[in-house]
Amino acid sequence: MAKGKASILVVDDEAAMRLLVTSVLRDEGHDVTSAASGEEALQLVAKRHYHLIITDLKMPGISGLEVLETVRRDDRGGPLPAEAAGQPG
Repeated sequence: MAKGKASILVVDDEAAMRLLVTSVLRDEGHDVTSAASGEEALQLVAKRHYHLIITDLKMPGISGLEVLETVRRDDRGGPLPAEAAGQPG
């Protein structure tokens, strides 16, 4: 990975949004992994540390907020910046 580039996990149950965000970040040279669910995201995080997690808030099963709370509670790799996206309500 090039200096200054981040390992990023993109989590969204909507395939089109997941692909869009992943493509833009990869075009910028980042090392991007994507997950289609909160459950998949937690499996990936258990195997690897990410510099940033970008997640949808409302997903079936484990929500994006639950993913972030779990990762922040369990992560031993230091501070984890996170961004959550979703429609209010």
